[in-house]
Amino acid sequence: MILEELDFSKFYKGVFNIFVNYFSYNQIHELLGYVEVLADANFRCYKANMIVIAERKEGMVDNKLIADLEWVARSVGEYRVSSKARINKTISRFFPAKENVISETWANDDVVYSVGEMMDRLSIEYIKREDFSKNNRPKHMINAS
Repeated sequence: MILEELDFSKFYKGVFNIFVNYFSYNQIHELLGYVEVLADANFRCYKANMIVIAERKEGMVDNKLIADLEWVARSVGEYRVSSKARINKTISRFFPAKENVISETWANDDVVYSVGEMMDRLSIEYIKREDFSKNNRPKHMINAS
């Protein structure tokens, strides 16, 4: 069964709990807006890809449907890239890097530029766990994710 909808509230609460130790509530609100776009894009990509996989398993393959859904997956990929970049740019604005200084905090450029990637990975794993759970996959698959 391909998930038609997904409640991300637990995911957003988890992200909030990660951010709350480092950002103000206004900053978290701004970042969560980008995280929401990212999670939505990942879910739309999941749905498109799952429909393509199901269609390819059928005897009569609808090539137009597959092409259209692959276009959807590529299109939402642009939202993913943009959201990850906005997350990183926003955090960089909150914690501007100092030139010629080696930062001893998590807020240095190398880490900041990976926060968007981490949010991307976390949202994908959240979608996978929900899919595995609702489709009664073995517990070790959910735990591994």
